[in-house]
Amino acid sequence: ENKVADENQTRADKARCFIDTVKKKGDRACRIMIRHLQRTNPALSIQLRLSSGSSAQLGETTFFCNDGTI
Repeated sequence: ENKVADENQTRADKARCFIDTVKKKGDRACRIMIRHLQRTNPALSIQLRLSSGSSAQLGETTFFCNDGTI
C-alpha cells in the first residue's frame, strides 16, 4: 500500500513540476499543452474544463491551482 501511495505522490509531483514549467513559458505554451491534452485525452480535457481560447492559461482553470496543487 505504501509503495502505491509513494508512486502516486511521485507522479503528482512530476505533474506539478511539468505544469509549473509550462506556466512559466507563458500563454502560448499553455495553449499548446491544452490543445495537446484535448487531442490525446478528450475525456480528461472535458472533466478538467480545459479551453485553449486566447485567454486560456493553466492557472485559470479550476483544476490547476495557483499554489501548484492539482
